[in-house]
Amino acid sequence: HIHGYGGKVSRGTLVLTEGKMLIYPAASVVVLLDTQHNRQSFFLGHTDLVNVIEPHPEGTIIASGDAGSKAQILVWDSSNLSVISTLVGVHREGIADMKFSRDGNMLVSVDMADDHVICIWDWRKARK
Repeated sequence: HIHGYGGKVSRGTLVLTEGKMLIYPAASVVVLLDTQHNRQSFFLGHTDLVNVIEPHPEGTIIASGDAGSKAQILVWDSSNLSVISTLVGVHREGIADMKFSRDGNMLVSVDMADDHVICIWDWRKARK
């Protein structure tokens, strides 16, 4: 088990799904805690501190953004921990926040750079 919570960033880091799965970052790991059975699983796709997590409107898809100097957003399936899409090449600093559109087709992200670059992604095609 991972004990602890990487709460350096104060928003966008705790997700409770309808299926009672608590999802949160601990350094570069995203922890998925099954609150009904007290079991953890781990998404290990990031190499830098994860500082924002965004659930897709349909439920099992999660987007997580890291704080690296070449920040990346990974969109992945929480049921099998597989990466669906990697979004890179726009943000120069860590991801500050992100949100899926209501229909789930687009993802908007903003970084921590001084000029706060915003990008609207067609995340399924991994392009802006």
